Amino acid sequence: MSFFKKKRIGIPYRREENILDSDRFLSEEDKVRFATGRKDMVDYMRRPFAKDAKFALFMDVVAVVLLVFAVIKVIENQGAPSTQVSAFALCSFLFAASGLYYSLKSFRQGVARKSLSVVTMIFGGVLFLLWFMIFILGIRG
Repeated sequence: MSFFKKKRIGIPYRREENILDSDRFLSEEDKVRFATGRKDMVDYMRRPFAKDAKFALFMDVVAVVLLVFAVIKVIENQGAPSTQVSAFALCSFLFAASGLYYSLKSFRQGVARKSLSVVTMIFGGVLFLLWFMIFILGIRG
């Protein structure tokens, strides 16, 4: 019968519940204190973002900053980039690749919210594909 438990919105769901822990025997003050003081409670309404997704967002932001810097320097030099600009472009490519890796890795993190993981995966994937196509076009041309 534990499969058909009634879930209430806004109240954390207990993983294991016995008759003594049931909140029908508690006053309103004790219900609030009991719900916020237990370590075995998971609040499914306020789940945190995945930690790797936050790191992936940081990596993607660094990749975009390096991309913008490299593009501005190439435009200023009229299409003849220096070695320093090429190093920034390579670092941007590597940051985009690592951001994509960490965003894919963040999907395996338990009960965390996955919305930031999806955003960073799309963002990092677009950056990675952009740099990959630029490198392929540079090798061909």
